[in-house]
Amino acid sequence: MDSNEPSWRYIRQEIAEEYAKPHECPWIVGFSGGKDSTLVTHLVIEHMLSLPRSERRRPVHVVANDTLVESPLVINHIRRGLVEISSAATAFDLPVVTATTRPSPEQTFWVNLIGRGYPSPNRNFRWCTDRMKIQPTSQYVRSQAKLSGKVILLLGVRRSESATRAAMVKRYDNGERLNKHSDLDGCLVFRPIVELSTDRVWGFLAANRPPWGGSHDRLIKLYRMEILDRLLAIQEETGMILITDGELAKIRSLWVTDVLDSAQRNEQAQLNTAGGGR
Repeated sequence: MDSNEPSWRYIRQEIAEEYAKPHECPWIVGFSGGKDSTLVTHLVIEHMLSLPRSERRRPVHVVANDTLVESPLVINHIRRGLVEISSAATAFDLPVVTATTRPSPEQTFWVNLIGRGYPSPNRNFRWCTDRMKIQPTSQYVRSQAKLSGKVILLLGVRRSESATRAAMVKRYDNGERLNKHSDLDGCLVFRPIVELSTDRVWGFLAANRPPWGGSHDRLIKLYRMEILDRLLAIQEETGMILITDGELAKIRSLWVTDVLDSAQRNEQAQLNTAGGGR
């Protein structure tokens, strides 16, 4: 472990302290089905289960997004994960709800591509991410903030993901545990695993069963099945290119997008090499 990385005890303590704060602002956990968001969800539900029922007062929303042009393998993985989490919440009497956001009918991929004549998303015009992913989830966050006055958004972002991610983390880092969201009023951002390395994330998921039951094997296999290699082969045959947003989001993003930078290819190749067990 790098000396700059926090211990699991420290991360769990951060989550415990924040959950115990004397307010009832709900938590919203962004769940992409990837390793980082899965780890955050794991740690949150694990903590809730460690508490007496009387102390499980803060509601937690586990929220995924479906652009409606997802890889069937990945969207099925996300759906199964949400069902498992929801079932465990019911069984253990946890104040956890699951939700999936989707683009409004007028903002779906095919309406914009064919109906409005938009070009396929590219490096200079990435209209799909905003309309199909960011807007639907932002609307969900705003609705919860309106009901509660304030929400806390938990994200599985990590500084070591990429230079771009590190710059973004630095830009909004205020030296406190919670950062004000740059676009959403009434929303504070909590990034409990921001300083973890990829190896630590994979090591934890490989060694620990999810608190909602089962194992993380499905997720690990999804990364290790060389899905990207298969998709890239399809791309070479059909001309469809994958655009990505951060590791599993790189797999689960839009099949029909026309740009994948060589840097992203290299990053995914490294991920496939390192995948699973370390």
